[in-house]
This record gives sequence, structure tokens and C-alpha cells, in this order.
Amino acid sequence: MFNTFGKTLLACASLSVIAATGGMAQTATAAARIPDEGTRIAFEIPAQSVSQSLQMFARQSGYRILFSEESVRSLRASAVTGSLSPRAALDRILAGTRLEVASVNGKVIALGERKTAAAGARRALPATRMAPQSETAPVASGDTLAAAEPAAAEIVVTGTLIRNPALTSATPVQSTGAEEIQLRQANTAEELLRELPGVVPSLGSAVNIGNPGYSFVDLRGLGSNRNVVLLDGQRIAPADLYGRVDLNNIPLALIERVDNLTGGASTTYGADAVSGVVNFVTRKDFEGVEINVSDQITSRGDGNYFNADITAGHNFADGRGNIVLSYGYQNANPVYQGDRSFGEAAIDSFSGGVSGSGTTTPARFTLLGQNGGNVQVNPETGGFNEGYVPFNYAPYNLFQLPFERHNVFGAAHYEVADGIELYGRGLYSKNTSTTIVAASGVSGSVVSIPLSNPFLGDGQRSMFCADAGMTSVQCGAAAVATDPNDPNFRAVDQQLWYRSVGLGPRVDEYQTELYDLRAGLRGALTDTINFDVSGSYGESMNKHIQDEGFMSLSATRDALMATSTGACLSGNPGCVPINIFGGPEALTPEMAEYVTVRPYSETKASLLQF
Repeated sequence: MFNTFGKTLLACASLSVIAATGGMAQTATAAARIPDEGTRIAFEIPAQSVSQSLQMFARQSGYRILFSEESVRSLRASAVTGSLSPRAALDRILAGTRLEVASVNGKVIALGERKTAAAGARRALPATRMAPQSETAPVASGDTLAAAEPAAAEIVVTGTLIRNPALTSATPVQSTGAEEIQLRQANTAEELLRELPGVVPSLGSAVNIGNPGYSFVDLRGLGSNRNVVLLDGQRIAPADLYGRVDLNNIPLALIERVDNLTGGASTTYGADAVSGVVNFVTRKDFEGVEINVSDQITSRGDGNYFNADITAGHNFADGRGNIVLSYGYQNANPVYQGDRSFGEAAIDSFSGGVSGSGTTTPARFTLLGQNGGNVQVNPETGGFNEGYVPFNYAPYNLFQLPFERHNVFGAAHYEVADGIELYGRGLYSKNTSTTIVAASGVSGSVVSIPLSNPFLGDGQRSMFCADAGMTSVQCGAAAVATDPNDPNFRAVDQQLWYRSVGLGPRVDEYQTELYDLRAGLRGALTDTINFDVSGSYGESMNKHIQDEGFMSLSATRDALMATSTGACLSGNPGCVPINIFGGPEALTPEMAEYVTVRPYSETKASLLQF
């Protein structure tokens, strides 16, 4: 849960100062006792940062530890090895720090600042993050923390977008730690969140139509634009114009913990946090090299999903600084519905029976004249069949989308002076996702067709003439009238349903590039005043390319108004008359190229913070 302890200074987009007013008259009590202090445990904790040592202590002892990251920042702990009681091991880790055991509630240990000799009052833990406590397990209740720390009066001077440290009430938070993240073996941050209560799954790679390749979080089903996603307590550049953050840009290999606040947080983070906040916390003081590789395929041997991460970090200047760099790569191959027997046929969502589309191949016409009804082209006879056979679009669609992702994340921090730290981070991501669905065409639009169209069969022309109420003599005269100025020239209007299979399936490609840079300075001016001043700029560029399989209605109408195979009546340069009165093979490459349209759109979203 997010709590604010005592007297702190917070700065998110500008500076905030909190100074104590009034003393803390409560007399300090004796040090809290840890149950089973006589029990001895074989500890193996190497020399490392105090934060990492406390987390290893929690895993090896079975206790949950609550402490402030700020209180141990840049502090190193000596190695703790051998058979020791939990209290003795914890004392060794805390040696040289200002922390002590403040309270114990069962298996939950809360650490607080060491009591001063003069006043004997317990100081507050500074809180400058979204989640002030580092924890290795779910946080204890608000009552436990309240018992460990007396209330203190505060004077708050805030700037724009500064969180209010007076918000001390308990809020519902789900915390997912490093061990659980490792066990889940999630490929993306969205897969990590989707199983949590209150989280509505986003579009994943198993959703085809209309999936631009983004992964957003939706808390409580209130919409993906009504929450805030943070990285180490700070906003990052949005992926679209709605201000939503694409979870595919999160460096999953470096995530240490995910805090999910599902209560309303608009009073703290703004109106867009009405459904909650998700904070991804990266690993600090990482040292060494870590490589993770996974290669997954389906039971049929297709749908290859490759995921690789490499992370390298190094501590320098006797632990005063750290630099870390992580690169991630993901690639997935498509799986077509037609590759599975259960996906070969389109299924009606209401009846559960075999279904299909009324936009067909060969073409279907809804007669608009005297006869009415639906007829479908019969390529073999040159006439029409009554009724129509629905088009089975299922085999062309996807069960798994193909995509490729590159993610680069770098961060560094250096303690330039005691209690003063310079830090920065950079994030770059490039994602390419492709959706593939059955070919497009003309779905119920009215088109004009000259009765002298060279591709029109005799039986088809006779049907159109009868529907228009024409005699056989009039129909015969119109069949040879190729000049629109000829009195016998006639064109009929009919409703067309045509699936342009000859164009191939529709291919939508979504390309997204994002970068986000942040730098700042943070530290402690006194025991009760901390600061964090930073600035950042991020930008995302999104391209949507509809590359293949899209048919232009205007070009189709133009190409149907023809009385010869070489030119259209409109006289438009490059117009190629189109043959929709045969089978799929009747559409030549030249015809297909003329009626194909390739829409393109590009958007950009940016975020500047001070």
C-alpha cells in the first residue's frame, strides 16, 4: 500500500518542501522482539547493497520486511554468513544505518529510523516514491504501519503535479515480486498483469482483426485511458494520442517488482488515474551479466515465438555509482486459422453453426429493379445462379499475429556527495506488428454497369435487362452501344457484393518507435527534508500502413464503366477495365493494381516533464 510517513519533501515535476511543525512527544519503547530469536538459520548473504541484503534476508528467513528505499540508498552491507538467529543476522545488515526494528507483527517486520538519544522520538521514514516501502511480499495492513509510526503535523509547500504527502490512508495495492515474475515466465508486461484481479486483459498476439500491436492495461474495466502507468514512479511517453502507455515498451528483464494500486488515485496522480496506478520498479545496483533466452513453438511445430534478453550492470566508485544496460528482442511467426481443423470454417457467434460472409467470390448482386433478390455469378455458364454461397473467410485469418520488437533500456546513478545522487535513464523501443485478414472488396455498394461491358456474359446481360424492364430488342441494341452518346446506350445500377480474392489478403502493418529520456538530482538536505528534481522528454511515432489486399470503391466504379477491354469511359489515365463476372482468376495483375489502394497514416505523441 502507499503510505506517507512523517515529514518529507517530495518533488515530481517541481519542488516540494515539507517541514515539521510541532514535536513528537511520544516516548520511545523498547526494541521490538522478533519471534523465535533463539532459532538459528544458515544464512548466505554476500556483501552488497543494504536493499539487496534485506531482500535476501527475507527470502532466507521467511520474514517480510518493510523499509524505505531512500533510507538505505547507496549504503553497503557486509556479508552475513553462518548459523545465526534472525535478529543477529538483521542487526549485521543494519549496522551502520539509521534503521532498527520498529515493530513486528507475526512474520512482518517494519523497520524505522533509530531513536535519537536526546528526544527518544522515532523519526519518520522518508517517502519519495510511489511505493515508499520496498517489500519482498505483500504489504502489511495500514494498522500495523500506523502502530509503528506516530502521526506528525506537517507544513506542505507544493508545486504543480506534486503528490500530497498528507494522503496517509491505506489503499488497495497488489505487489508482484521478482520471484513471482520469474515463475510466471511472461513474455510481456501485459502477460504479467492480465492474471491479477481487477485487470481486464488487453489485446494480445492471439487477437487479429483491429489489433495494432499495442498492449494497454485496463483496471476494473473502466478503460485503458483511465489509469496511469509509471516506470520507477515516473511517467513515460504515451504510445498514442489518448495518453496510454504501451506495456510492450517496459524492460521486463530489469523489473524487480510491480505495484498495482487499483483504488482511485486521481487526487494524487491526476484525473487520468481514476481507476488506479501501475508502477514498474526496476532493479537497482545490478551487477554482472544476465542472459535469458526462450524459444517456443506450438504442438504442431509452428508459431515460433522467440524471446531473448541480455542485461549487464556494474557498480563503481566503491558502490557510490551504478550503470546498467538491457536489450530485449522478440519475434513471433504467424499461425493461420486454416492451419487448424477447428479454424477452417467461419462459425456464427449466435447459432454456433457454419457461417460465412455475404461479400462473395464469384460476385453477388442484389437486383434493384423489378425482379429483386440475390443472384451470384456463374463463371462456367456466363449467367447467374439464384441465391448465393457465403464466402468462407476463416482460413485467411490468424490465430497468432507475427511481430518483431526491440527494446533498449539504460540507467545510471552516482552519489556525487553524501546524500546527493545524480541519476538518469533512457528507453528506446521499436515494434512492428502485422494483422492479416481475408481480402476486401465491395460490400453492398451500388455500381453502374453498361450493358455493353465486354466482360458481361449473355445470360448475365439478359438478367439485368429483365430486371430493368427492357425488351429483348432493347437489350440487344444496348449490348452493342459502346458510345455513351448513342441513344441505345444503357447502364444499369445494381448492388454489388464482391470479394477481391485476386488482390490477396488484407495486410495491415503497424510500426511504433518510442524513446524516453530522464535525468535528475535527488538527495537529503537534512534528516527530514529530501528532494528529487528531474526533467524528461519522450516521444512515440506510429505508422499504419495498409499494404496489400485493399480495394478502392471509386476505382472499382471507374473500372466497371467500360465498353472495351482497353480503356474506361471516364478517360482517367491508367484506368484498367475490371472483370468481376468470372471467377477469382479473371482478375489480372493489371486490373488488381488499378483497384488496389494503400492507405497510410502517421501520428506522433510526446511528453515533456519538469
